[in-house]
Amino acid sequence: MERRDQQRPNLAHSTYPTFNSGADGQRGRSSEQLEFLSSWQTRISRRAQDNQALFSNLMKHINRETLREAYKALDGSKALGADQISKAIYGKSLQANLEDLEQRIQEGSYRPLPKREVLIPKSNGKTRPIAIASFEDKLVDWVVGKTLENLYEPLFIRNNFGYRKRKSAHDAVNACYCSLEKNDRPHVVEIDFSKFFNTIPHGRMIKILQQRIADKRFLGLIRQILKEEMATQEGTILPCETGTPQGGISTPRTQ
Repeated sequence: MERRDQQRPNLAHSTYPTFNSGADGQRGRSSEQLEFLSSWQTRISRRAQDNQALFSNLMKHINRETLREAYKALDGSKALGADQISKAIYGKSLQANLEDLEQRIQEGSYRPLPKREVLIPKSNGKTRPIAIASFEDKLVDWVVGKTLENLYEPLFIRNNFGYRKRKSAHDAVNACYCSLEKNDRPHVVEIDFSKFFNTIPHGRMIKILQQRIADKRFLGLIRQILKEEMATQEGTILPCETGTPQGGISTPRTQ
């Protein structure tokens, strides 16, 4: 932990909230940060500050209340999944839909629908495949993503900027600038992992998650999300044996 602290760039001029280190060297969210979290997220976040904690009952947090929170949080103007169900349509029978979804999740009969493939043009002439989930699957993704975010966020070092709340690429640039300006670091190294999202091995990822998560049902739900099939633009259904679907809400948290 001390070595990690020594590797931190000088972020004194940064305006975004950071983690505080306690007397025992552990980092946790400040009280100001916890105010932005709902009660179930706060409970996970507080316990997660203990880096030895093992979570064995995360499935209880996937219920109609947290799914309703997800419904309110999701943007209804986003692209539709393969089922073409929008937020407005789903919301017409919201209570019944959420009760049915909760029951299927807790009984183990929930199965995500195939994601809809959208090809995004890249500057080099190639395309990047984006996976668009059905609206109901987005609700599950949101709750799972928030659970993982609050579970692992307290463990991250401050100069990790990837897919973290209230941190951005601009913050990373600012950190590098401060470090170089004060001669704390002589170089900046840029590494681009080719097709990183598409090549993450599911088995290794689950083994890493098992070091902190003992809830087999929750891990099984993550496996389902990882293995969601893809409906291509040609109408072919493709299995997902490796990688995480780009565009998924919980995808950045499974890295």
